This record gives sequence, structure tokens and C-alpha cells, in this order.
Amino acid sequence: MRRGPEYRARTPQRFALRDLGAHTHNPGLLLTGQDVASAGVSGAILGGGVAASAALERDALEDLETG
Repeated sequence: MRRGPEYRARTPQRFALRDLGAHTHNPGLLLTGQDVASAGVSGAILGGGVAASAALERDALEDLETG
């Protein structure tokens, strides 16, 4: 399997990284996608929610529960 330069193995150590999240060192630049929260399609969906929460400065994932 080919691995790009940003490939990170899915290990417990990877998910213990404090760098995981939407915020970056560049003000106003947020990340989204599977590497923000978890791996795979569900991780990508959750990563979108994490990025939306960071952009809105509130828990956007809570909106999914309340409709």
C-alpha cells in the first residue's frame, strides 16, 4: 500500500498526540478530515464536526443530537 508523506499509523500513540484537532499554529486556519479526530469515514465525519465546532466556537456536534 502506498503511503503519502502525511500518513500516520493508526496506533494508540497516534491518538494520544496533542496535535490532533482542528486548530493549527496559523490563526484562522482550521483542519478537517479523518486525521482531526479518528480514522476512516466516521473519523472524517467527526473531523468535520470538530472543525465546525472550532470555527463557531461552540459545540456544533450537539446540534446533531438536538436536531
